[in-house]
Amino acid sequence: CSSNICQAPTCSDGVQNQDETDVDCGGSTCPKCVDTKTCAVTSDCVSKVCSSQICQAPTCTDGVQNQDETDVDCGGSTCPKCVDTKTCSVGSDCVSRTCSLNICQAPTCGDGVLNQDETDTDCGGSRCPQCVDTQSCRAGSDCVNGVCLSNICQASSCTDNVINQD
Repeated sequence: CSSNICQAPTCSDGVQNQDETDVDCGGSTCPKCVDTKTCAVTSDCVSKVCSSQICQAPTCTDGVQNQDETDVDCGGSTCPKCVDTKTCSVGSDCVSRTCSLNICQAPTCGDGVLNQDETDTDCGGSRCPQCVDTQSCRAGSDCVNGVCLSNICQASSCTDNVINQD
């Protein structure tokens, strides 16, 4: 009461009232509570993490999509990359580095992304076709001509020490 007149409770009166879970926060009417404040349910907390009735700081292992995660505990700038079929915003959110229609996609040899064990985009390595001249390689087997010098596929020649041509 103020001047013998009772005031209606508000979310800024410095008192835990209404259905607030802590002073001036939580519940159905007031803003969400910050970390270390009392909570009853996850929706009481800014972090969306209510553990042992206390709002907790978000982590990449809390089982909640929070921070800037694109899916639960993955993606974004803080957490590990997401596996295939998880939600993403950009390729860097995904282990495969391929995000299409906001879903992490399995890597392929035609996705336009250097992934899997490719030595250059969509070629080389154990899964994709061999690379053509001037593309990156780790071994001759990555290259159409079988010649990998200084990690670049080269044209075959009579002096490349590789059995090729005719």
